[in-house]
Amino acid sequence: MREYEKSIGWQLLNNEHKAYYSANHKDSIIIAGEGNCGTGRFPDWSDMKKTMRGVKKNDCVILMQHDPMTWQSRILPKSNAALTLSGHTHGGQISIFGLRPSALVYPNDRGLYEKQGRYLYVTSGIGALLPFRLGVPPEITIITLKIKK
Repeated sequence: MREYEKSIGWQLLNNEHKAYYSANHKDSIIIAGEGNCGTGRFPDWSDMKKTMRGVKKNDCVILMQHDPMTWQSRILPKSNAALTLSGHTHGGQISIFGLRPSALVYPNDRGLYEKQGRYLYVTSGIGALLPFRLGVPPEITIITLKIKK
């Protein structure tokens, strides 16, 4: 899969980051990808120190981490990410009258969360763990960044 992604021009960020600069190089944004922080039977490939190596404290960072459970325990205290993007929960695959099983397990199971002026967005995604989804529509999220003047 990694070779295929590379062949179509995608860059996998696995415990690394990439900086993107404005035309005048006065502004930049860091896109960082940390390896999956597995627990239990899932392997832990995460390395926040390696992911953030060389990132300055005042840099604007968007961090991608598959598992939103790590946001409060590891990402907030060990990084300066302004926005963390996560998946993993799939919205519980089932939602009946707005109640999702994932909400019982994940304190941040779907949507936008804020703490200390930093944000976590958890998408329910378009894929499926089960061969069906009940009451959880597929989701494609578009994020627009705006510069405050």
